[in-house]
Amino acid sequence: YCILLFLLALSLFAPANLSAQTKGQPKKFRLIFVQGDSYSDFQRVFKGFILELKHQNLITHGNVPIPQDSESVEKMWAWVNQHANSSKIEFLEDGFYSADYDEQKMQKIIKEIQQRINTRHDVDAIISYGTFAGKHLVKLDTSIPIIFASITDPIAANIVPSTSDSGKDNHVAIIIPNIDKFCISIFHNIFKFKKMGIAYDDTPNGRASIALSEIEKITKELNLELVRCTENFTTSDLELASNRLADCHKKLVKDGAEAIFLTTNISITAKYAQKIFAPILKARLPCFSRLGSSDVKLGALMSISETITLKEGAYSAELLRQIMEGARPRSLRQLYIPYIDITINTQTAARIGWQPSLETLIMVDNVFPQF
Repeated sequence: YCILLFLLALSLFAPANLSAQTKGQPKKFRLIFVQGDSYSDFQRVFKGFILELKHQNLITHGNVPIPQDSESVEKMWAWVNQHANSSKIEFLEDGFYSADYDEQKMQKIIKEIQQRINTRHDVDAIISYGTFAGKHLVKLDTSIPIIFASITDPIAANIVPSTSDSGKDNHVAIIIPNIDKFCISIFHNIFKFKKMGIAYDDTPNGRASIALSEIEKITKELNLELVRCTENFTTSDLELASNRLADCHKKLVKDGAEAIFLTTNISITAKYAQKIFAPILKARLPCFSRLGSSDVKLGALMSISETITLKEGAYSAELLRQIMEGARPRSLRQLYIPYIDITINTQTAARIGWQPSLETLIMVDNVFPQF
């Protein structure tokens, strides 16, 4: 009799969320997000991701604003947590993680996520952006699906072994093939240079993050000399990184580079852009950014159009939908081939004395009149 009374009392004072579950409410698919650092490209990939989730009716509101005062996805994550309004997906309020390109902080995040998975059991999928985050998350001991996106070359970074196989049942990475080949080939076809300058961090992470082996292969095929400047850009100090990149550009000009191929660097922001691009503009050299039109807005001559980042985000949303429907991540198609066009900065073109040909303008998706 006492046991019956005890059970009755438990049923009367049970938490509201448990009673809600008994009423047959569908369980939401709970997401967390990890970025190695803040990049404007991540914001556009994430926007494409959210817009596609809305298109597929997985969320109600998808017009997430891109913040003007930051390159981080953090505010966008907070927005979808509050406004996405979904009965199918939950963007966990405490589910945003950023390492600020700090190795110790990244290690701490991985331990925190591992503990969260093991004890709280409140994560159904992980969205990972960037090479730095991806190289650490592949080591996570879990069967929870992980979608790796916005990575220059997931294979070179050892995040996945091949285009056709992610290597683990719970992993899937978006691989956009031949982007560097497209960029460098177009760049070279327009300007006919013999020596291409490049600045990068000569560490395993640094080389992987820019797909250096692919760049070396392409320049060799095109019979180009690769003029290099290596520095330590693995720092959260943006001013220090910008000083080093500006000095590298001065060195590349001095060493005879006839064009500059700009790769991933955390310091390329509105605050430091003028200093970074000044040596290139002074030498009247063309500069192609591998990262997208955000750098063109800041002063780079040309890049691939930002629509490619939106499309990559949309593709990652499609992968998530299939995972939510029961698909094994490893079975999903990693190779994604979008249509690619370019963006140019007309003011930079004028400053270096370049007039785009009609053939070039046909490929242009967008132009920026000033920076």
